[in-house]
Amino acid sequence: MSEVTNIISEPEADPKGDELSIKSPRIVFIRSLAHSGSTLLDMLISSHPDVVSVGEVVRFNKYPNSQCACQRIIWDCPFWKAVEEVMRARFDLTLRDLQQWAGDRETFERHNLALFDGVREVSGKHVIVDSSKHINRLKHLVESEQLDVLPIHLIRNPLGVVYSHVRRGDDWRYHARQYAKGLIATQDYLRRRPHIEVRYDDLVNDPNNTLARVMEGIGLNYDPDQLNWAGRTRHNCNGNRKVRYSKDSTIRMDSDWRKGLTRSQKLGVSLLTLKSRIPGRFHYDALRGRVRKVLSW
Repeated sequence: MSEVTNIISEPEADPKGDELSIKSPRIVFIRSLAHSGSTLLDMLISSHPDVVSVGEVVRFNKYPNSQCACQRIIWDCPFWKAVEEVMRARFDLTLRDLQQWAGDRETFERHNLALFDGVREVSGKHVIVDSSKHINRLKHLVESEQLDVLPIHLIRNPLGVVYSHVRRGDDWRYHARQYAKGLIATQDYLRRRPHIEVRYDDLVNDPNNTLARVMEGIGLNYDPDQLNWAGRTRHNCNGNRKVRYSKDSTIRMDSDWRKGLTRSQKLGVSLLTLKSRIPGRFHYDALRGRVRKVLSW
């Protein structure tokens, strides 16, 4: 896809009158590999006055003692309790009933629509950020007939992603291969679908202009105060704790990989991920409607 077009879908006409209605809130889904900066991007987007974030909601029931960003356990958070009340009244579902990974389409759509409808009702916001990252969840959401979903593909250079795993004791070869596999699969899926691509380096080095382009793609006017993202009251769950609980809005480049990886590891990562970085496979400047060919990081 050489440019992002028709990103904002038109509301459907209400058959009962002349007013327009929207089937569901707009879901901005952040797709990325782990350790790519998805929590930071989530925080920046959801600092807009018309946006709310649920965070990595796909992990809601996998980690039952997860903390909300308000630093309460999810089940004890007043916001999520209110969301549950709406879900119970409208869909006869509780938060613990949610099957965000339901295999059949009917259950998947009903449970996720219940969740997002509850969040919209309680927050009063019509744009909801879901930073769950997983490509299978992205596919289910995008292909749902009941949900209005805009994917954001966040891309970080492979050296930074792989090193984040290496310093946790993981094998760099495995994660280099996973990087290439994940990037190619995501781009192949999104190639002919409206979406936004964001490069981590652009977000960190030029957050003002990068975020402005992202908000334009979402269909909202950029608010410079979004850069003052830290320390706000939020209720997104899971994700990078250091970022979620930060009181400092300074955005810093994580380039520890430069010293942390050996020369041979850098070369190996570059070679194992080369296929995913062939010029023309993807572009970073889609919002400006032109391809940027990347030969190296």
